[in-house]
Amino acid sequence: MRIAHLALAAALISITTGCAGKRHFNAGLDAELGGQDWVAAQEYAEALSKRPKHDKTRKGVLRTAEQGFFKGLAHAEKLERRGDHLDARQVYLDLDQFIHTLEMYDLLEFDAPDVLGMADSAWELGVQTAMNDGRTAISEGQFQEALDRFEWVAYNEPGTPGLLDAQDAAWSGWADQAEERSNWRLAIARHKKGHDNARAAQIHEALGEWFVRSGSCRAAATDYEAAISLERTKDRMDGFGTATECATHTVSIESFSDRSRGNLDVPAARILRDQVLAELDPSLSEYVQLTDGRTSQRNADYTVHAVIHHSGVDNFQDVAARTGTGTNGDGEVRLNWTEVTHTTVADLHGTVRITDPEGHVRSDTFHTESRLESRWAVDLRGGTVGVTLPYGLADLLGADRTMAHPRDAAYAAIDEAAIDIATYIGSVVDVEDKPKDPRNLDLPDAIADGS
Repeated sequence: MRIAHLALAAALISITTGCAGKRHFNAGLDAELGGQDWVAAQEYAEALSKRPKHDKTRKGVLRTAEQGFFKGLAHAEKLERRGDHLDARQVYLDLDQFIHTLEMYDLLEFDAPDVLGMADSAWELGVQTAMNDGRTAISEGQFQEALDRFEWVAYNEPGTPGLLDAQDAAWSGWADQAEERSNWRLAIARHKKGHDNARAAQIHEALGEWFVRSGSCRAAATDYEAAISLERTKDRMDGFGTATECATHTVSIESFSDRSRGNLDVPAARILRDQVLAELDPSLSEYVQLTDGRTSQRNADYTVHAVIHHSGVDNFQDVAARTGTGTNGDGEVRLNWTEVTHTTVADLHGTVRITDPEGHVRSDTFHTESRLESRWAVDLRGGTVGVTLPYGLADLLGADRTMAHPRDAAYAAIDEAAIDIATYIGSVVDVEDKPKDPRNLDLPDAIADGS
């Protein structure tokens, strides 16, 4: 059976190959009648690879091989004269493959030149043409086109002499173009692409100085830091220090007060203040320094104080009769039980005030609530040994009947309030300034006013 399958497969391959050979033969015959000797020769050669012993195919190859080859050669040379070296190279490679096919089937009856060598020469000329086209594009201000040409060369011939310098020149010219349009960030990126870190650092430094003058100190520190990472100088280090000092704010968290008459049974004001400090410490940026209130207000840029106006905790209990259906070996069993729900609710609300360096006061309110709930079931009736209880009832029957402690709810409410207060402080103090870049920037020494 396996031998029969193999024989069938071989027959199918033979039929398919024969059909393909016939198609190429007919295409060669049509091309020959139309005077397209090079196309005809290629089609006959392809048909020959499918049917090597086909007499008409071999005769077709012999009729068209020499004349077709030299017509193909003439076409390649014409392409080269036109400057289409890469297209010419492909024709040379096709001609070389054609010669190999003739040699394989012992049908080469003429002397053929070294077309493979011609293909190599055409390739070298094509690469050089791409380099020249790129340099021309640079001179015309077409930097993207230049980089596209150089990228093709880098992919195909990465070791081409002068390639890296040409790419850097294109990026540099493109960066200068961005500078002329006051697009400083784009100019920096392009200078770095062109390995001109010194120029990129100069722009960062100039931007840093301009932002300090305009009062955008955090943006200034960012640019100075970027300039230092590219090229460290004393002036840039000094500028970074000035910008950082200007950008940094100190925040004093003063003592919180509790004016409520609540029954939380915890020192809410002290705990709330400690929790606010804990929330703020990891969330504020490097430009914000916290103090715990022991520092004099005169040494802090912002002072924070909060007052608790109301706090309290309440307990609620709900008792409800429940019914359900369990199962045993005899079928369904009706069940009755009592379900107890105990809820502890703690709430806290008050006001937080922030005083800024100019003495202006901003305030906001906070109001948080925490609910803790416990549930259990008792007095199961109708249940006997072997009864499968409804989903969840077994857990409620075995639940711990300990009620939630009021202090747990109080702490949860305080934690939520601390998060709200810390978020508000951050929104007032830790503001990311995102100023626009200046329109005019004289490099590298002076900086003109911009907007």
